Amino acid sequence: MAARAEREAFFDAARAVTSHVVADSRWGTFLVATSDRGVGRKLFTALGRSEMKTLERAIHVIDLRAGPPANGRGTLVDVGANIGTTTVPALLHFGFDDAVAIEPDEENCRLLAANLALNGLGDRSRVIACAVSDTVGHATLVRHAFNSGAHQLRLPGASLSIETAAEELSGAVDVPKTTLDELARRGEIDPRRVGLLWLDVQGHEGHVIGGGASLLERGVPVVFELSGDALRRAGRLEELVAAVTGPYTEFVDLRTDPPAPRPVETLSDALGRSRDGTTDFLLLAR
Repeated sequence: MAARAEREAFFDAARAVTSHVVADSRWGTFLVATSDRGVGRKLFTALGRSEMKTLERAIHVIDLRAGPPANGRGTLVDVGANIGTTTVPALLHFGFDDAVAIEPDEENCRLLAANLALNGLGDRSRVIACAVSDTVGHATLVRHAFNSGAHQLRLPGASLSIETAAEELSGAVDVPKTTLDELARRGEIDPRRVGLLWLDVQGHEGHVIGGGASLLERGVPVVFELSGDALRRAGRLEELVAAVTGPYTEFVDLRTDPPAPRPVETLSDALGRSRDGTTDFLLLAR
């Protein structure tokens, strides 16, 4: 605890003299912004993030189900990749051959590319600077003032899917948006090689799933942090459950111990029973 407190104090003081610091952890090396009091501060002070443990648990469940792969895990598709806190450990520690890391925020994309390079992963990864949704075009990205992981897409006529105080926002920018199906059509994703689809999109999961039939129809395992409240605000909860019920038969709540498969038809009920309405789910096909 003393070491963590010292790192917290260092990080907070560093903001006055430098824009970035480096966090060396067992998961990889990460350049983080000292202005980022969310993802960056947690990563520097705790030398890890919750998604790293979630990834570890997801891989364990997948391997229990199908056995460890003989020739690598294929491609990770990381939607909402932020600064690489899932992509980097997936490539360094969990056997993925390569990764497509998709992130709409320009500043996050710069750090994402830098962190892949810092860990020697530039030749095994591709960064795509855009949002992912269910249509191709443009969207508004509402930026959080001090948490790089809390930016949200706001589509025309819709409110933010996660309630955020006005003083915590730092403005909005126009970003390109595409779909997983369009990326597959263009050859930037090969659905036959995808070993895991990872979503961290702040309530936009229903839209991403709605544009991802090329991956869903193959039963690609999917991990996402789901907030029932956020999906209801976005109007996509029941739509998401309906979309995954065909290709997938089971889901696992990765925050339960031990994580046990349940019928995918009960996904909506499970969201309502989670402690704070948010949990990490793994979707599996038979």
